[in-house]
Amino acid sequence: MRGALLGMKMPEWQVDGLLEDYAHYRRGEASAVTSDVERVTGFPARPFAAFARDYAPAFTR
Repeated sequence: MRGALLGMKMPEWQVDGLLEDYAHYRRGEASAVTSDVERVTGFPARPFAAFARDYAPAFTR
């Protein structure tokens, strides 16, 4: 992946950051689920599929 990203002329610092992020995901370090969305917004979080369905018109021409 590193070679592919560098081959697309992505800056090395950004490639390093992306690889570090993906390493965290692989180790499960971003898997915690909290109630922060509801605490901050007053509404429960919803699945991404529901968001994508409800807001699809905003992302199309």
